[in-house]
Amino acid sequence: EVFDQGGDFNSRLQSIIRTAAHRLRGTLQRYYDDEGSTDPIAISVPKGRYVPEFWPREHRFALTPPAKPNRIDSHSLVGRAADMEFLDQEFRLALSGQGHLVCVVAEPGIGKTRLVESFLKKVQRDNNAHIGTGRCRLQLQSGDPYQVWLDILSSLGDSREETKELLHTAAATWWKRIYANESGEATIFRLRREMEEFFAQLAKIGPIVIFMDDLHWADIATIDLLNQILPSLRSLKVLLLAAYRQSDMMIRQNP
Repeated sequence: EVFDQGGDFNSRLQSIIRTAAHRLRGTLQRYYDDEGSTDPIAISVPKGRYVPEFWPREHRFALTPPAKPNRIDSHSLVGRAADMEFLDQEFRLALSGQGHLVCVVAEPGIGKTRLVESFLKKVQRDNNAHIGTGRCRLQLQSGDPYQVWLDILSSLGDSREETKELLHTAAATWWKRIYANESGEATIFRLRREMEEFFAQLAKIGPIVIFMDDLHWADIATIDLLNQILPSLRSLKVLLLAAYRQSDMMIRQNP
């Protein structure tokens, strides 16, 4: 409908549509980089496809190689001062009760994981933040569809006994999967509701930072749950970091 084409549209035969789509992508990018930077919903036309998609906006920054890649201590990286300051600003925004998602985009070897891990140590040390981490893995896509979420909740629960008790109280289904090895049937509504309640209660105790690494390997269920819980985090002291490689995301046409 955007390009006034029917369902039998063939982009290979209509180069003018490819050109128009390319221009539209550029126009959308410029808009969201400027006057549309605060829009809650983003519209995109993925490369190779011509059907617009609508996404909740996230804060995003692309990591580039630092001038000096050497590490100087456990909490600071040479050449990464600007990137660390960006993450600090996003954390301060979350501290004010404006929970949100930040995407860290970088190719292999740039140091995105090391940067975020240094940031996590910093906010845990300086702000006593609750830290939850998990990594999406290609080989686990045929296993538990929520494994990365289980890893995140497990790291939160294992860090402090009172957090584990809160997980048991507010998110019993997740607690049983992690600590009792029970994987009984549960609807997506129940899983989402329990997770939202757990994060809401935990955020009252202290700020939360969640790090989901290698998002380009995420399965559909993981992304679906992420999209569903994001609106509930907007009024909480929660910063959700997601790191991924743009090239793998495009090659796999990840959801």
